[in-house]
Amino acid sequence: MKELKLIFIAVCISVSWNVFAQDTLAEYSMTTTGKVTGQDTSLKTMSPEKDIIVSPEAGDIPVSPHTIPAKQDSTLKTKLQPASTLQTDTLNKDYECFYKTCTSELKKQKNRNAELRRRIREFNKTLDSLQAELNTLAKANTDSVYGININDIDNLPVNINFQNKSYSVYIVNPHKNEINLYNKKEGGGYDDFASIYKQLSKEGKFLLFAMNAGMYLHSREPQGLFIKDGEVLKEIDLTKEVPQPSNFHNLMPNGVFALDELNEPYIVVSEDFNELTRRSRIDLATQSGPMLVINGEFNSHFTKGSDNLNIRNGIGINKNGKVVFVISDEPVNFYEFAELFRDYLECDNALYLDGVISRMYLPELNRKSLQNSNHLGPIITVEK
Repeated sequence: MKELKLIFIAVCISVSWNVFAQDTLAEYSMTTTGKVTGQDTSLKTMSPEKDIIVSPEAGDIPVSPHTIPAKQDSTLKTKLQPASTLQTDTLNKDYECFYKTCTSELKKQKNRNAELRRRIREFNKTLDSLQAELNTLAKANTDSVYGININDIDNLPVNINFQNKSYSVYIVNPHKNEINLYNKKEGGGYDDFASIYKQLSKEGKFLLFAMNAGMYLHSREPQGLFIKDGEVLKEIDLTKEVPQPSNFHNLMPNGVFALDELNEPYIVVSEDFNELTRRSRIDLATQSGPMLVINGEFNSHFTKGSDNLNIRNGIGINKNGKVVFVISDEPVNFYEFAELFRDYLECDNALYLDGVISRMYLPELNRKSLQNSNHLGPIITVEK
C-alpha cells in the first residue's frame, strides 16, 4: 500500500513538470516571434534549428536565412542601375574630358597667336627704328650718307630728307646688279612696269627697281639716243635749234647716261658722247635733259628759290662709282634737285630724267605699284 502511494506521487510530479515545461516554452516562443514579424504571436510547433536563427550579437533578433538586410539591399539597388543611365554618365564624362581638352588647346593656340603678333610688332618697330637712325645719321653727317659706312652695300634703298624735302633714293653697284633699258617703240616693246615684271618672271628673273628714264615724243619713242644690248636703236639728238619749248632743249645742255661693256657707268653732256664711244664700247644708253650737275657745277639755267615746282626724278654717279636713282616725294625745283645730287649724294655729274609723270617701283620703300606707269617712254630697271 505504501509502495502504491509513492508511485502515485511520482506520476503526479512528472505530469506537473511536463505541463510547466510546455507553458514556459510557449511563452518564450510567442515573445521572440513577435519581435521579428509583428504578426500573430500565438504558439506554433516549430523547429528552432530550421525556422529561426537567434543571433546573440544582433540583440537576440531572429533573422531568416533568406532575408537580405535593408542596408545590403540599398547597396544592391545602386549597383543595379539601368544600362541607359550608366551610358549617359559615361558619355557625359567623355564630353567633359573632350571639352576641357579642346578649351585647353584653343587657349594655347590663342597664346601662340598673340605671341606671334607681338613679335611681328617688335620686328616692325625695329625696322622703323633702324630706318630712322639711318636717316638721322645721314642728315647729321656733312659727308652725306657715306659717313655711315655704306660703301660696301651694293644695293641700298633709303628715304632721305634734305632741306625739309623728302626723297626716295636707290644706290646701286652696277658691277653687282644688272641694269637694263626698255622702250615700246625702240626694242623690247614695253611701256609700263607691269609688262616688264611679267616678262622677267617668265624668264626666271626678278624686278628689283624700275623708273622712267628720259624724254620721249608723243609716239612714246625716245626723244634722243637709245642703245640697248650694244645696238643703237635711235641716234643721238644734238639739235641746237628749239623746235618747241621743252626742258630737253631750253635748259641746255642735255646729257646721256650710259654703261659700257664692263658695266662702268657714265653721265656726260650729249656733245661729249661721241668722244666716249671712241674710248669705250657702249652697251646701254639713254638721252635726256637737262643736265643737273656737270663736273661738280650746277646747270647755269637753274635759279635758287624758283617757284617752278614739280615731282622730279633723275640719275647720278657718286664718287664711289655707284649709280644713284632719285625721285622726289614732293614737288621741288631744279636748283633744289641739283643740290641734293651734288651736296648730299656726292654726285659730280647728274642727269634729269622726267617731271610730272615721274614714277618709281621700289618695294623696299613701299613703292609697290606696277599699275600707275602706263604709257611711258624709256624705262630703266634693276634686275636679278
